[in-house]
Amino acid sequence: MSQPLPTHSSPGRPKSIKGRVIAGIICIVLAVLGVVASLVFLIAGLFSVDGDVPVDGQPHTVSLDSEAERMVFVQDGATIRCSVLDEDGTPVELDEVRGEFTKSVNGEDRVGVWSFTPPGDSVEVTCTGDDQLDVEVGPSAISGSRMAIMGIGFGLSSLLGVIGLILLITALVRWSRRSRS
Repeated sequence: MSQPLPTHSSPGRPKSIKGRVIAGIICIVLAVLGVVASLVFLIAGLFSVDGDVPVDGQPHTVSLDSEAERMVFVQDGATIRCSVLDEDGTPVELDEVRGEFTKSVNGEDRVGVWSFTPPGDSVEVTCTGDDQLDVEVGPSAISGSRMAIMGIGFGLSSLLGVIGLILLITALVRWSRRSRS
């Protein structure tokens, strides 16, 4: 007749619980940092400006740092028409922004009216309408690439957060089972 083996915790078990807790905390901290980075990326796009263009009927060159989608922002309620030409003088198609996209600049509300995808490193913008005003050309906060990057950032952050919680919960369960025996 064989005798039952005594049950006891192996010396490696507390390290396993400690490792899960540390890994869980690291995952949660990285998740929070990922969310913060994604929000900073969004907010930076809202405040970034490639150039201010006076509404004077004259062409003004605006230098761009990338070929990502841009928006033309005008003061809320202003009546302004703009045209955009690429570096070769070819008209760039302006798409009306659907919905309302507003940002506040120095206490003035500006509305994203048109969006366009520049074909090069600079464009020539000419605007007519209400005198004494200007328009802003800047990165579109709602462009597909910006939304994709933010989606990936939030998705990875969520995944890390869930993994961290699972690690912490399993460590808690193992710890409570160990403390009972």
